[in-house]
Amino acid sequence: MTSDNQSMVRSLQRGLRLMNAVGEQGPVHAKQLARYTGVPLATVYHLLRTLLHDKYVVRLGDGSYVLGPALHAVGGGGARSAVAAVDANRCET
Repeated sequence: MTSDNQSMVRSLQRGLRLMNAVGEQGPVHAKQLARYTGVPLATVYHLLRTLLHDKYVVRLGDGSYVLGPALHAVGGGGARSAVAAVDANRCET
């Protein structure tokens, strides 16, 4: 194992993998997420519970999951920050 691998937080990696899968697969059920990501189903449920609580995913009426408003807020904020940085840099030159 390299030092880079040793410093990784496995649960965070798995949570990010789930969010990516939800974004790629559209409305998706927990069992599908487990198959798609290789994360054990019990772990998928635990991670989804946390992601639901913090609004990174939303559970639909049929039990499937989609990306939630917290993730959209993070992405939108990042885009605004990047635009502001480019504008500031352009003004300096």
